[in-house]
Amino acid sequence: MNRLMLSLLLFSFANELIAQDFKTLASKEIDNESFAKAVTYLEQAVASKPNDAEAWYLLGHSLHWLSYDSAPLPGFDKQVSDRILDCMQRALALDPHLRNCYSVIGSERGARAEQELQSGNRSGFIDELRRGREAGAYPDWLLEYARNTLNSCDSNAILFANGDANVFPAWYCQNVEGVRTDVTLCPVALLDSPWFILALKFGVDGVIQPVTMPWTREQIMDLHLSKWTNQNIELPIPQDARRRYGTADSLFQWFLTSDLKKDDRSMLSVNRIVMLGLLKANNWLRPVHFSLGFQSWTLADLKDYLRIDAMTVELVPFSVKQELGFKVNMAPTIHFLTNSDNFRRLVTLKDEDIPFISPPMNNYRLPYLLACDSLLIKGDFKTAKIVYDAMEVNVPDSVLPIPEGWKPRFDDLRRRIKVARQ
Repeated sequence: MNRLMLSLLLFSFANELIAQDFKTLASKEIDNESFAKAVTYLEQAVASKPNDAEAWYLLGHSLHWLSYDSAPLPGFDKQVSDRILDCMQRALALDPHLRNCYSVIGSERGARAEQELQSGNRSGFIDELRRGREAGAYPDWLLEYARNTLNSCDSNAILFANGDANVFPAWYCQNVEGVRTDVTLCPVALLDSPWFILALKFGVDGVIQPVTMPWTREQIMDLHLSKWTNQNIELPIPQDARRRYGTADSLFQWFLTSDLKKDDRSMLSVNRIVMLGLLKANNWLRPVHFSLGFQSWTLADLKDYLRIDAMTVELVPFSVKQELGFKVNMAPTIHFLTNSDNFRRLVTLKDEDIPFISPPMNNYRLPYLLACDSLLIKGDFKTAKIVYDAMEVNVPDSVLPIPEGWKPRFDDLRRRIKVARQ
C-alpha cells in the first residue's frame, strides 16, 4: 500500500512539473503574441493538470486573442467561443478569486452580441448582453460608469467609444435598461468593418440610430486605406452651430495627418477615413462626443478641439488647447462631479474588482483634476474646494487607489487646495 501511495504521489508531482513547464513556455509565447503556440502548450498543461485554474484561464484568454487579435483573424466561431467560455467557467470553479476571467467572459459575450447584430438578430444581440451581465462580467460599478458616460452626452449625440469595457456595458445599458437610446454608440474598433459602417448608415431598429455619411452601400463595401498628404481640413460651421457653441468662427480647420505608412507613402486608415467622412457629413448637426481614455493617436488629431463634459469629451468647433490638458465645460461637469448619486455603485469595486478592466475607472478622477485646476487658476477657491471634497467622498482612495504615475499631480492639487483653505 505504501509503495502504491508513493507511486501515485510521484506521478502527481511529475504531472505538476510537466504542467508548470508548459505554462512557462506558454507565457513566453503570450509575451511574444504567438497565441497559436501558447494554445498548444496550454492544451498540454490542462491535460497534465486539469485542476490548474490559471492554466484554464490562460488557455481561454489565448483562444480569445487568437480569434480576434491575431492575423489571419479567424474572427467569431461559435464552437471556439463556447470553448473560451467553458475555459473561464472551469477556471472560476477551481478558483473563484481569479476575477480576470470575467473580463474574458465580458469580451466574449460582447463578440457574440456583435455577431448577432451583424446577422440582424436584435433579440440574440440583447440576449448575449444579458448573459454577460448574469455571468458577472458587467458588474454594478462598470454599468454605472457606462450610464455616466452615456448621460454625459448631449441629446441625440454620436458617441465614439473605445475598448470592450466601454462598449459592451454601454450597449447593455441602452438595450436592456433603456438608458439614453438617443445616443448612437460608435465603437472605434468597428469603424473599419463594412457591416458595422452599413449598420451606422441605415440604422438598426431599436439598437442603432442612423448616422449621416457620404457613401453608398457599394462605396462602403469598397472602402480601403488610401494615400494621404497631411493637410488642413476645412469644415464650414453653420449658423445654428455657431450660436449653440458660442463662437463667431464660420470655419473649422483641422490638420489631419496620416496614421499609416506603406513603403515611403503616407496612408490614411479606413478607420480614420470613416471618422473624417462622418464628421464632414454630420456638418455639426449632431453633437459628437468621445468616451474618456482614448489614446491620443485614435483621436485623429482632434485633441485640441475636445472639451471635457463630465465623463466624455465633446468635439467643439474652436480650439480649446490648454497647457494642463482638456478645457472643461464647467457647469455640467461640476453638476456631475458633485452629485454623489452618480457614484453610488463604485464602492462595489472593492468586492467585484476585475483587475484587467478596472484601471479605466480612474478616468473618474480626470474631470475632478481638470475642474479643480481651472477653478484654482481662475481664483474660484470656494468652488474648487467643493469639487475637491466631492472627489474625496465620491472616488475615495480606499475604493480606487490613485495610480503611482498620477500621485505627484494629485499631491500638488492637495497642496494647492490646502493653501486655498487657509
